[in-house]
Amino acid sequence: MEPLVDYPGAGIPWRCRCEKCGNEVSPRLAGIRNGRSGCRYCGIESAAEKRREDPEVAVADMRAAGLEPLVDYPGVDTPWRCRCEKCGNEVSPMLGSIRRGQGGCRFCGGNAPVDPAVAAAEMRAAGLEPLADYPGTGTPWRCRCEKCGNEVSPMLSSIRNGSGCKICAPNAPVDPAAAAAEMRAAGLEPLEDYPGARSPWRCRCEKCGNEVSPILSNIRRGRGGCKICAPNAPVDPAVAVAEMRAAGLEPLEDYPGTGIPWRCRCEKCGNEVSPVLSSIRNGSGCRYCAEWGIDWNAPALVYLIHHEKLGSHKVGITGVESRNDRLKDFGALGWETYKTLQFSNANDAHEVEQMVLEPYREQNLCPYLSADEMKPKGGHTETVDAEAVSILELWNQIESAAESVSRISQQEFVSGDD
Repeated sequence: MEPLVDYPGAGIPWRCRCEKCGNEVSPRLAGIRNGRSGCRYCGIESAAEKRREDPEVAVADMRAAGLEPLVDYPGVDTPWRCRCEKCGNEVSPMLGSIRRGQGGCRFCGGNAPVDPAVAAAEMRAAGLEPLADYPGTGTPWRCRCEKCGNEVSPMLSSIRNGSGCKICAPNAPVDPAAAAAEMRAAGLEPLEDYPGARSPWRCRCEKCGNEVSPILSNIRRGRGGCKICAPNAPVDPAVAVAEMRAAGLEPLEDYPGTGIPWRCRCEKCGNEVSPVLSSIRNGSGCRYCAEWGIDWNAPALVYLIHHEKLGSHKVGITGVESRNDRLKDFGALGWETYKTLQFSNANDAHEVEQMVLEPYREQNLCPYLSADEMKPKGGHTETVDAEAVSILELWNQIESAAESVSRISQQEFVSGDD
């Protein structure tokens, strides 16, 4: 990696050019020191990615889902012949489906029988007119979409999870020319062929001229495409410094931008912190001497939760004493707790959280949800697209990051366990 600007600090993105592929990227020195690749375009696989295809890990994942493999591991997206330990039937789920949280055994997956009339009413409520008798919750059902008129065959279980017509859905296949037109309408000129609605697309911002890699699905959700000049207008560095000092924070480096962590020293407690100017403008300050929020010196948890209908995972931290309230509040909004990991203090938990989310932020895969979609609890900046990474793979990355952070309390709480 060839640096293009002065050293900003170990935990701050550092603009560099990859000597192998020539792309401009912004890795953190802390990430490089922890063994992560600097270039997201041509980097080597992370430890979590390597584990993904490990046959021993694959077998362990299936057994954890109550399935005993009957043949050797065939691959993450290939049906794998197994025996269900609960009902004894032979089934062939895919490991990728198991890792996305889908049930493995189709015989005892917990779905109660459904009245055909009720099932038909559910399909019609989703804008789909059944063209055949109800076949079962997990079986494709031939229907006609009332919106686009096409014949499709969704499963009732998918409809209940928020799916619908695959042809007129927001993430349906897109004509490349139409996709390019959408990007240009957002002020972005594509620099490569259309990669897909959920993949980073290399473009040049027509406003500031910088090269960025937004995701078309995010553009459609109303989020700005250029992370450098939208949605915040440029700020005079002298004004930015004055705002930080007014909040009791002395900058230790040049102004990096409104939404980028800015290394400062708190004049009240003397600790070094890295808030973003936008947070200061919203009333935040030094995380150590704030009268509200998490106690940074007390034990804390890193948690991983999932929302099926929003199609998102969320990584977050919370104090041990408040974990039940915090996760209960998210649960009331449809979030399901996957796992939590305890640390001796919130600083370690926060470091792990940021290490895990960093590569997704660099690829514009995080945040996935908007602030409005996360109301009233907030936390949209830690959300990740569930189609970009499985929940199991994300948890593996949390554990991998935890191994590189010292002073960890090796106590793990799994949702549903006593």
